[in-house]
Amino acid sequence: MEQVEQLRGESPQLASIQSGASGATIEEGNPGTSTRRKRRKREPRPESIIVYRSDMERDDGEECGGNIEGPERSSEEGVRFLTAPSEEGWSLPPDSRYVTLTGTITRGKKKGQMVDIHVTLTEKELQEMAKSKERLDAECEAGGGAKRPCRFGVCQGPHVVLWTLSCIPVVFVLSFIASFYYGTLTWYNVFLVYNEERTFWHKVTICPCLIVFYPALIMVMSLSLALYSAVVQVSWAFSEWWGSAKDLEKGFCGWACGKLGLEDCSPYSIVELLDSDTISGSLQGKTLALVLCMDVGFSMSNSGPGQELAFEQAKRVIQKFIQRQVFAESKDELGLVLFGTDHTKNPLAEDGQYQNISIYRHLMMPDFELLEEIEHQLQPGSQHADWLDALVVCMDLLQKETVGKKYERLNIALLTDLNTLACADQLDVIIGNLKKAGITLQFFLPFPVDADAEGDGGGDGAGPQNPPPGGKGLSREQKQGLEMVKQVMTSLDDEDGLDEVHTFSEAVKKLSIFKPIERRPMAWPCQLTIGSSLSIRIIGYKAVCEEKFKKSWAVVEAESHQKDDVKRETVFCLNDDNETEVEKEKTIQGFQYGSDIVPFSKVDQEQMKYKSDGKSFAVLGFTKQETIHRHHFMGNQVLKVFAPKDDEHAGVALSSLIHALDRLKMVAIVRYVYDRRSNPQVGAAFPCIKQKYECLLYVQLPYMEDLRQFTFPSLENNKKFSPSEAQLSAVDALISSMMLVKEGEDGEKEDIFKVNSIPNPQFQRLFQCLHHRCVNPGTPLPPVEPWLKRMLDCPQAVSACCYDFLKEMKRCFPVKEVLQKKEQKTRKKSDLYNTCVLLLQVGSVNPAKDFHTLIQQKTISFEQACEQLTHRIEQLLGNRRTEYYMKTITCVQAFREQAVKVGAQYSIRLFNNYMQSLKKRVPDWNLQEFWGLLAQDALTLISKDEVESSSVSKQEANQFLLFEENVEAAAGPTPEDGGDVDDLVCAPTDVKIPCALDN
Repeated sequence: MEQVEQLRGESPQLASIQSGASGATIEEGNPGTSTRRKRRKREPRPESIIVYRSDMERDDGEECGGNIEGPERSSEEGVRFLTAPSEEGWSLPPDSRYVTLTGTITRGKKKGQMVDIHVTLTEKELQEMAKSKERLDAECEAGGGAKRPCRFGVCQGPHVVLWTLSCIPVVFVLSFIASFYYGTLTWYNVFLVYNEERTFWHKVTICPCLIVFYPALIMVMSLSLALYSAVVQVSWAFSEWWGSAKDLEKGFCGWACGKLGLEDCSPYSIVELLDSDTISGSLQGKTLALVLCMDVGFSMSNSGPGQELAFEQAKRVIQKFIQRQVFAESKDELGLVLFGTDHTKNPLAEDGQYQNISIYRHLMMPDFELLEEIEHQLQPGSQHADWLDALVVCMDLLQKETVGKKYERLNIALLTDLNTLACADQLDVIIGNLKKAGITLQFFLPFPVDADAEGDGGGDGAGPQNPPPGGKGLSREQKQGLEMVKQVMTSLDDEDGLDEVHTFSEAVKKLSIFKPIERRPMAWPCQLTIGSSLSIRIIGYKAVCEEKFKKSWAVVEAESHQKDDVKRETVFCLNDDNETEVEKEKTIQGFQYGSDIVPFSKVDQEQMKYKSDGKSFAVLGFTKQETIHRHHFMGNQVLKVFAPKDDEHAGVALSSLIHALDRLKMVAIVRYVYDRRSNPQVGAAFPCIKQKYECLLYVQLPYMEDLRQFTFPSLENNKKFSPSEAQLSAVDALISSMMLVKEGEDGEKEDIFKVNSIPNPQFQRLFQCLHHRCVNPGTPLPPVEPWLKRMLDCPQAVSACCYDFLKEMKRCFPVKEVLQKKEQKTRKKSDLYNTCVLLLQVGSVNPAKDFHTLIQQKTISFEQACEQLTHRIEQLLGNRRTEYYMKTITCVQAFREQAVKVGAQYSIRLFNNYMQSLKKRVPDWNLQEFWGLLAQDALTLISKDEVESSSVSKQEANQFLLFEENVEAAAGPTPEDGGDVDDLVCAPTDVKIPCALDN
């Protein structure tokens, strides 16, 4: 039995979960080859699964939810832009729908071992758990050290005391039974340990005492625990009574086994769930509430000649952002408010206020439906609206629709050209309400925030980078609106407020890159061991790992596009004429070696799997860094290994190891095992010391089979290919000109081609096509966007720098076209067999050709060649497949041709005798299909009309292929075998196979 106690703060016990099984085993069979498919009934998921992790492993809850940064990001990635989607929650496997609770066994079996408890919970249950935990935390903080007053109510009062007093006999009996049961199990386990695992003296001294004193010990313990449980369950509150009454045995057996050092003898285990400050936020799945406020008024659809409408730019910004949210599978909720519309739709529109403002979409998760509506239904209006009024409507929407919910942040993104007159009377009130509600604000404009200063010259100066519509500078309304924007943003954030004001072009450029699904770093707690006496607690995080797109492709009906309209059925059939169906339980896996199949049952597969003791990060030894070559790095991940934040001793030990390796220029060779189900790896752990942290970098190394050994001739031995000094200098100059790292003004090296900031073109193209197909069904897919093509091109600075050196390379290495002369085929026909002198037997790839070659070479006798050919024919017939039958037909035809060509009596007799013996084995070998193919090609006996030395007449040869079919059809089952009903049904008596010899 597993007893789980969730501990937090000063409350030792919040909940207890008991189950009769210590774990759950799930087996999944691999589907076999099939011709038809059948839907399988889904089995119900278990409510909870307890998974044991590595032995004697402890970990803190904060370690599992740690946030150790991976590779440093570029400055562009660090900028908060349109509140990039965040998905902080439980780090669950992709194929799991369980919440994982991690804990350590503190009492009972496998004391100190870490376990993962997978519990099926819905979003609503997660939120309730988080609220319950926050409420209990508040009660503990508020009521710490204070006496609770005796309150009266339905669940507490004197009536509850009377109820608990009346339950004393019931609790006494139940507790006695439970204590007797667990005590007996514990006594039996202790007896087995001393009787089977300890020394002879333990067996002759302690075991008899256990047997003699068992009745007295069990009765005293059971009565004492029953009396104690009956007394302590008396309570004033019903909740306290229930928490005490349901714990009948009080964990005494586990405590006693722990005191005696016999934890494995406990009949259950007590697990303390690891507490974390981030559990509440994780359970609620921190989300973001964002309202997009877009200006669709008259000025947004008015622009100068040759300029794109501000409305279209703002619409593209919204589309790009929603695309990122949808494809990133973000849980953030998004709303859309339009102002400048021809109609009014908002709850504040009373007494002529807040007119021409419409709530287009309330707070909810973005989806493809919203993208379609924006693409086809969002049109510009012909009215003007105050953008400050629209901001107030957005604030009201956020405050009303976030009641009772908890969000990580509330944000409003306002897209406008500021070309409408705004009333600033209530500006200070609006700023105060924004601060009070904790709402952040972002502006997106068609011009930069400093456009008013750059455009004052009336066109004399250089002008802004993104000129305002019309090309004549900002209008009076825009200048006033820009001043109010600056006042609002600097009031909300004195230092970085203006950084949240962006231009449309800047937004489109940054949002064009689809953001992949963000994943929380998943901690991998383990023990770094050196030898048998040194162990250091560590935590590993994936620093580099290949990102693979989630396979969400599904088979749907072509017209309805519904997945449920397509039903998949799977059946297993024999490869025979009747396609006899076989039950899945009667099939096993098999490994195919050529034409042979080695059967492998599930039991064999389980026994073949590598059995490990669990997680492992064991140092096997140390070596110099130069002995680990770069081309030996393999695997699909790089692991960063840290010490736990709360373990000072582990931090000191690991830091000493890291600095020692760095000082000696050495690496640790490590045996790495992810868990007990994984195969072991051998890798190298490199020291990594940064300004903010230090860690070990683990990279997998190859085994012997992973290395590819190639030998190439050396170019140095051939003087003809030795380069000249001028050629070497040209190559050196070209390499120097194409360096992707340059020194900046401060002397630090700067990377020109930042690989870690380049998105995967495959993902970008896929998302682009999916979005286009969703909003524009039936139209051709768009071409690849130009910026994506340029992403992997050579940087322009490098191309310009190496242009002259490439010309020099072309001059130093002249190239001329070499015309390849066609080889004249002048060999004689007899020379064709010179390459086959080593052929000594008929092979299985092309036996007919090999048979002809052996006869032509005359290295062996005709009888020996025929014997090898017939051996191959019987091997091919053993596979009982049509493709092998066709190869057998060519062998029989080659046999017949050579026998006729030799013309001797012995050659004719060899062929005819073999065909007659083959005919007799047709029923036993089930070769009716092959015999039918043989009849179609008229490969019958050699008659006297073809070769005079034959003893078979033409009539006998013509009847040879038909005679057996008619006899089989008419004869029926023999009396010895009793007949076969299926054969009678499958072989009608009136069927005859025509023979070409009748012609």
